[in-house]
Amino acid sequence: MRLFKKPLPKIRFFSVVPTANTLYPIIHAKELKREWVDSEKKEHREKVKRCPFAAFDLRITKCPAITEYMSTGFILVAPADIKINVTESGKVEPSYNKLFEWDYVQLHSPSHGGYLLDSGKEYTSPTVIKINTPWRALVDKDIIFLQTKVHFNKESRFTPATGIFDPRVGYEMNVQLFWHVRKGEEIIKAGTPLCQYIPLSRSLLMSNDYSIDEMTQIEYQMEIEHRYAQNSTLRETTSVAHRQLKTTKITDKYRNKRE
Repeated sequence: MRLFKKPLPKIRFFSVVPTANTLYPIIHAKELKREWVDSEKKEHREKVKRCPFAAFDLRITKCPAITEYMSTGFILVAPADIKINVTESGKVEPSYNKLFEWDYVQLHSPSHGGYLLDSGKEYTSPTVIKINTPWRALVDKDIIFLQTKVHFNKESRFTPATGIFDPRVGYEMNVQLFWHVRKGEEIIKAGTPLCQYIPLSRSLLMSNDYSIDEMTQIEYQMEIEHRYAQNSTLRETTSVAHRQLKTTKITDKYRNKRE
């Protein structure tokens, strides 16, 4: 029961083309299937069969930072196929079936996105590909989203632009892609994950109540307790969940003692 509790913020995504929601809906991040996750679990089970102590091995699928990211927010997928051809001269030529009343794919010139090119890739086309989807967002006024790539998903052909999606500024859920294929033809199949939306609190982000400083005496004491907790048990006999519980207990103890 939530009789006296503050209601949860509401997030609503809706498609102006009903069939897009039927066939290729936005999904919660935790519903995205990554093949490597099943492979890692299978490999771990086989290792445990050979040596029971392998059950205490560190595992990437148990890393809190990784697992929480992969289960946070929402995944926008391509609502229809897109064919991208890059000519010998580097010209980007998209093609697609006419499904919507608007241009499904548009191109931004190098002058539009050239300053944002991903220097971490071997190649990024200076032409940015914009995908105009049928999806819209209607959310409580305190909610904005971090738009980011779908990490750990083995997608090397493109990277979506990272930024803040604010439905109060524009509620259309469109995504800009940096293209990394130097030449040739590729098809982004309908249902391909394009980007991830992570909800954030507008008021929390706009808050100026923060500090950056050296540790206080109380924080020093907290650091000593955290070090003790880390070393009080052997890593091979302690689960990630147990380590989290110890960390939370100590942090909660000192949270209200801040000077």
